[in-house]
Amino acid sequence: MSRISRLYYTKPLKKMIELSQDETRHLKALRLRGGDFVELFNGKGRVSNGEIESFGKNAKIRIIKTHFVAEMSPELILWTAIPKGDRADWLVEKATELGVTKIIPIIFRYSVTKPKKNKLDRWKRLSIAASAQSKRAYLPEIANPMKFSNALKTVKDEQLIVCHHEGKPINKIRLKKKIILIIGPEGGFYDGELNIKEKLKLSNNILRTETAAVMAVGLLRS
Repeated sequence: MSRISRLYYTKPLKKMIELSQDETRHLKALRLRGGDFVELFNGKGRVSNGEIESFGKNAKIRIIKTHFVAEMSPELILWTAIPKGDRADWLVEKATELGVTKIIPIIFRYSVTKPKKNKLDRWKRLSIAASAQSKRAYLPEIANPMKFSNALKTVKDEQLIVCHHEGKPINKIRLKKKIILIIGPEGGFYDGELNIKEKLKLSNNILRTETAAVMAVGLLRS
């Protein structure tokens, strides 16, 4: 049985929906035809199965059934320094696949990269594609960049965990229901940025920012 293609669709559902021309072109790019089945998700837990009734400028899909998926637990917010170039794209894509709830680009004292608006828009598009590919029902929120000191002021009841070579292994940390995972820049943390109780050790080796982020998220989601 071939894999069912997924489509990001946020509009209200009816028994028969009509796609936009852009959405229709996307289906055609996937080489789908009338009678093929598709899955639609809205990034907020709603997942629907449908059948393509007809093509044309605007494809029509008959909705067969809809269900809602619970969000993954614990809630996992990623505060991360941003690596250079395409490595940041890879970080967002893999963190999305692994199930982060929210990604906040953090500007540390030794950060070398500050993302611009066009980068944030690109990451949102990447997160949609990664969610479709990985069959995630929820999209992670991609937040605007924040200075580390300002981000700390927003913390309420979340558990702060910073990835650091002097930390403890994952099995020595008791995880709570809401976690903020902190990944520093490749230049390292400024001493004043390490006043956090919980430290997670990932490896004896020095890891790139994107490697540390994906490894840490994978450990917390395993």
